[in-house]
Amino acid sequence: MKAPIHWKHFVLSLLLAVGLLGSGWVSWKHAFTDQACPVLGGSIPACFIVLGCFLFMAMGFWIGKPKMQRIWASLFWAGLLVATGLAVLASILELFKGHVCPQLFGRVPMCYLSLAACISIASLYLSGRRQDDQPNPT
Repeated sequence: MKAPIHWKHFVLSLLLAVGLLGSGWVSWKHAFTDQACPVLGGSIPACFIVLGCFLFMAMGFWIGKPKMQRIWASLFWAGLLVATGLAVLASILELFKGHVCPQLFGRVPMCYLSLAACISIASLYLSGRRQDDQPNPT
C-alpha cells in the first residue's frame, strides 16, 4: 500500500504547476507579441528564464529518483535560486521604476507572485525535507 501524499507535497506540486502554467503562458504570449516580458542582456526574455527555472524545479521535485537524489536536488535548487533572484530584482525594479513586470489581470505584477511562489516553494521544500529526515516513532 502506498503512503498517503503529505499536504506539503500537494501544495508544493500545486505551486510548481501554477508556476509552470503562469510562466509558460507569459512565454507563449511573448513569443507571439514580443512585448509580454522584459528582455535581459538584449536578447533573452526574462519569462523564458523563469519558465526554465520552474521546469528545473518541477523535474527536481517530481522526477527525482532516490539513487540520484543529490543531482535532482541540485537541479531543484538551481532553478529556485535563479527564479528567486530574478523575482527579487524584478520586484525591486517594479517598485521603483514601475511597469517592468507583466501584469496578471492588468493589475498584479507577476514578479510579485513569482517571488511569493518561490519563497513558499523553498519553505515547503525545506520543511518537507526536515519532516522526511525525522525518525518514524513506530
